[in-house]
Amino acid sequence: MWGNRLGWVLSACLVALVAKPLWIASQAPRPSAPSGVFPELMSRIALPADAKSVAPGVMGEPCDSGDVYRQAIHEYEANRRAYDKYFANPRSAQAEKPKAVELLVEASRCADMTLFAKTPSELLNYRPETPGVEAMEKLGRMANQIGLLYRLDKKPQEARRYFEAMFALGHHLFSERVAWIEFTAGVNLTADAARGLAKVEADENNTDRAKSLEHFADAIDQYKLKQFELYKVVSTIDSYTVGRHGGDILALARSSPEPMWRGEAILALGRMKFNTPRRGDQLAATREVQQWANDPNPGVRAAANAASALTLPQYRAMRVAGVDAP
Repeated sequence: MWGNRLGWVLSACLVALVAKPLWIASQAPRPSAPSGVFPELMSRIALPADAKSVAPGVMGEPCDSGDVYRQAIHEYEANRRAYDKYFANPRSAQAEKPKAVELLVEASRCADMTLFAKTPSELLNYRPETPGVEAMEKLGRMANQIGLLYRLDKKPQEARRYFEAMFALGHHLFSERVAWIEFTAGVNLTADAARGLAKVEADENNTDRAKSLEHFADAIDQYKLKQFELYKVVSTIDSYTVGRHGGDILALARSSPEPMWRGEAILALGRMKFNTPRRGDQLAATREVQQWANDPNPGVRAAANAASALTLPQYRAMRVAGVDAP
């Protein structure tokens, strides 16, 4: 009887040894956990200082500047050659006051902006071009050129007017930040406009005010660089990096409080269907992007639709072009 009992025990152990690996092999692989490299992964984006207090002369009226900025985009796109000439010869722009740049000045009075949030698929897609943001940034740079010329001409009020228009545009783009391209354009314009305003204040011997503006510009530049560390991971098509940070990308897509990061991470999941070395992450990416097609946030929906529609040939074309996410 003892021998039979020992035999049964040994048989049971043998079955367990064989069955456990088979059971493990039959389970769907799990997605990666966050790497822990980004301790502020779930934080909201916030500039280190209140931009509106930096430029109190603008953004003070309860209106939305989005429609005016859209007019400026249309004006620029319809007359691109003329605006390229203005950009190459800013004195002519100063003299002739191009309509699109003057629209930036007009829009600077408004406290709010709804522009790309109305059509988030303009930015949340896999195309390398973002013509709307590119137009806004180019026009902001033209306002900066005109402001610099007025400063050289010893006309501080006119210089301030154009620097403030550039500042308001940058702040509005940053505040809306449907996608990274809008965020970074906004921060760049805001910082450079603050430096222009600092020079005007320094010319008028307002030393403390000039230092405050320079400090603000430096601080937001550093803040952008800090955010860029995360963007490099979210935007990459490098399989090694995606494999290392798949859990971070999944966490952002699932539960980031920042809509910009959710949209960018969902686009990354679209690529992860094809470029992650981890099977669990690939399965999660394929499955989860479909769940956000009806998300309440329009940007999340746009990103999810783009990610779901991305095909292997399209992804391979990205690889050949060496193009990361826009």
